[in-house]
Order: sequence, then structure tokens, then C-alpha cells
Amino acid sequence: MKSSPGDYTLFLQGKTVSLLLIREQTDNLLLIEEISAPEYQLKNKNLSEWVQKGAPGHTSWILYEIDLQKNELLESFSHSRNAWLLMNEEEHFLARLLSLKLTPVSYEDRKKIGPPPRDGERDHRSVWSPPLIIEGKRNPKPKALVYSTIWPKDHSPLANKKIDLYFSPDEKYPLPFWIQLSSGMGSTFAKALNMGKNLSSPSPKAVPRRYPEFTTGVERDEGGYYIEVKCPKYFQDFELVALTPNNQTITIPFSTLKNSKEHLELSLDLKELSEGLTYQMMLLPKKNPEYFAELKNSFTKTPAKSLQSF
Repeated sequence: MKSSPGDYTLFLQGKTVSLLLIREQTDNLLLIEEISAPEYQLKNKNLSEWVQKGAPGHTSWILYEIDLQKNELLESFSHSRNAWLLMNEEEHFLARLLSLKLTPVSYEDRKKIGPPPRDGERDHRSVWSPPLIIEGKRNPKPKALVYSTIWPKDHSPLANKKIDLYFSPDEKYPLPFWIQLSSGMGSTFAKALNMGKNLSSPSPKAVPRRYPEFTTGVERDEGGYYIEVKCPKYFQDFELVALTPNNQTITIPFSTLKNSKEHLELSLDLKELSEGLTYQMMLLPKKNPEYFAELKNSFTKTPAKSLQSF
């Protein structure tokens, strides 16, 4: 569903409230802000005023960037810590959940009210729908749209678990209002205390960018020259250049041998470089060249089986 900046859902998970706020959505990207706090911090308080005052008592305040085309989390930045979060540092449950592919649940497969019928009997039970609260007003007879997904096999407690998400039939409210996890031990869920539109946030909307960085020097074996780079996923196209001692720039062709999470291994074509000369190497994202990586040590192309670093 298409969302608009300011769309929000306030979830309750145990004794913790988590506000999911849409900051921006395009065809390719989704920016979601998540503010979490103990439930008592919001008791009898106006949600908008609480957020504008800096969410007093919050335990986390995170901005997520999600690639909608690849269904993956690109970046997470903590405003409360003023730092980027490692992709495996937090569970990112709610934000990551919204990046998964959802499948509609048929009427027949929906959760029903009451015990199941006996063998051979028709099922006359009504479909169950959780309570829906929009702008503080409870809908007495919600007709939810239900979608399901499977959590990835990531070795977490949620790995390969089926999750049902309940959405309002009104497309003006694109975030789920009930999340149910099916497991052998029963079901746990996150429920919405409220949902609505036009909620603003005082935090910056843009996700701060990290710089790519070389993790090795230029290495050589019988197959050629190689170098490894750590690079955020939102940087896709690069230019690799070598700088001569007199500041001439030489473009270095390369191919990507491995691309695992944020780690790249590049195969380098150094035929345009002269043996015996010392070079500096830089990697520049084509759309954001200001976020460049510079090789810490200079290198010299030699006919030997390895390159000398200084």
C-alpha cells in the first residue's frame, strides 16, 4: 500500500510502546522512524506533543531506510545514540518486517471465532478481527485485510516463523494494526493502541551516510590484482581511480568477484599503470562522489608476485 509522510501506528509490545512513523516513501525507498519507550511514559499524554518535545523517556529513536525493490534494510541510524547501528546489532523487528514480501490470506484460512467444527461438519464460525483504533476512535466492527509472511532463516528466534499482519481496509492507513506470530508455543503479537495521519517529527529526515572503506591493500596472485572494500548497500555504482605523483587521474577497470552483505572483493585491471611508479587509489560512488574511500597506503606496481606498500 502507498503511504504518505506522517502516517503512523503506535504499537504495544509487552510493556513497551513503539511508534512507527512514515517519513518518506518513493517507488524504491521507504524511510521509517521508530521511537520506543516504556508504556507509562505515554500514559495520559498527547502523542504529537510528546514527539515534538523529544519523546521524553524514550529508550530508542531509530530511522530506517528500506529498499522496496529488493525488500531489504539498507541503513539504520540511531538519533538517540547519534550513531549508525550494525545490521546485526538490533532485531529491527517492526521495520524489517515491513520489508518482507506479504501474501494475502484467504477467507478460508483466516482465524475463526470459537472451537473448530467436528469432522464432517461445515464451518459456520465467523472470521476473527482484532480491535482497530484510528485517531483515538475504536472501530466496533473492523473488517481487516490479512497478509502473511515468513521470517527469514537468520538463526534468530523468529527464523522461518509465519507472521500474520492485519491492515485496515481503508487504504489511507497503510501500516498494520495487529501483528501475530504463529509458533509451536502459541502466538505472541503486537497490537496498535492508535493509528493515524499527519504526525510530524523534529528529527532530521535524511539518513546520514557512511563512507565506503578499503579493508585490504592491493593484493596480487597468479590470477591478477585484487582489493576488498566495505561499502553500504545504497552505494551501487563506483569509479575506481589511481592518482599519479603529479596528480594525474587514471581510471582503473574492475569487476566484482564477491558481494556479501556490505563486503566487496574487486578484481583490478592495472594495465594502464606503469611499473615502478607510486599511486594513490580512490573509490568514488558515481552519484555521491563526496563519499569517497581512499587507500591508506600508496602502492607501486611491480612485476613481482606482490605489490609493495608504503
